[in-house]
Amino acid sequence: MRASIKAGVVVTIVLIVAGLAVQQGCHRPVGQSPVPETAIRRYLIPPTRLPFVNAEIAEIKVGGQLRLVSSIYGGKNPGRIYIFDPNTGKSVCRHLPEGIPGAYMLRTGPDGRLYLGCGNGSLAVYDPKADRFEVLVSGKMRGITWGGCVTDSLVVFSANPGHACVYNWRKRKLLKVFKPLDSAKPTALYAHNVLECPDGKILLGVNVPQARFILLDPVTLKAESHTPAVLKGQNWTRSLTFLDNGRLALLCNNEILILRYPSFKLSRRIASPAGRGLGRFCLLGRHIYALLGPGGELYRINPRDAKSNWKLVSKGFIDDGFGAILHALSDRYVCALTSAGRFMRYDTRSGKVFRRDLDSNGRMGTNAMCVVPQ
Repeated sequence: MRASIKAGVVVTIVLIVAGLAVQQGCHRPVGQSPVPETAIRRYLIPPTRLPFVNAEIAEIKVGGQLRLVSSIYGGKNPGRIYIFDPNTGKSVCRHLPEGIPGAYMLRTGPDGRLYLGCGNGSLAVYDPKADRFEVLVSGKMRGITWGGCVTDSLVVFSANPGHACVYNWRKRKLLKVFKPLDSAKPTALYAHNVLECPDGKILLGVNVPQARFILLDPVTLKAESHTPAVLKGQNWTRSLTFLDNGRLALLCNNEILILRYPSFKLSRRIASPAGRGLGRFCLLGRHIYALLGPGGELYRINPRDAKSNWKLVSKGFIDDGFGAILHALSDRYVCALTSAGRFMRYDTRSGKVFRRDLDSNGRMGTNAMCVVPQ
């Protein structure tokens, strides 16, 4: 609509009202409006690049072919997963079940299905053979599911503020809900890293306001909080990775720390090259590959060799070293995906980089108002 303001200045007022949902190409108001229907003009929100939530990349088999999967946040529309070929970048999308805005945890189970920890605290599963979703757990947690893992029989997933669920996917049964999971004080609110340990226990790397570890026994379902000396006073860790049965690597305060397991005693510190900012890292073969910012260079180091130094392997691998996730693929490739849907694959044998923009255009939930001079 147009309106004259003071000295005849004409502006266009664009109202995108919360509560309008895009369904099959049209807006639908939730409540009654005092404005007569004949006086209302509606405009479709134009498609845009949907943001990948930069949580995880998973591997699944579709028709016997290896594919990668990641997720975009769609608000109320709902979210989507994108299934793409790592060799060509060709992708297809699948809409998440109604009411799920996005999936931050993506883990493939021994049954070949993709388990998704969702933005509303639910647990869903995608069966690539049947090409359908099923919601397994809902209403037990209300926050965003930041991390989780799938074992031979369990799915352990955690949502803020520090809650967690244990689900037996073989028996299709919810076994336990922790509220909170962390027994230490102050209680950590986010479990961004969840992985199975070599001894079968579940390790949760929890963050904010104090970073610590929680070990969950899969038999007794008892959780123990551990705050290693090296983490006291720290509020954030990420990229927890077991190098072998007795050593755990993680990123904390711009360093990679190597801890002994299960004592969590410090074994080695690996500083970033020249104090540069360390982004995500992944383990491929003997080496840790890490993104550095600004600039998005890809470096590698052998964490098992105390004499090993950082080596630049790909300059300008991505645009921003902090805005991407990494995934080790087939003992050969280091894959990266940015929030804008830019996919990169570095070949550790040839040194070549393959790049492709994933087709992730669409509409998402919007709540905004602006006045634009005309």
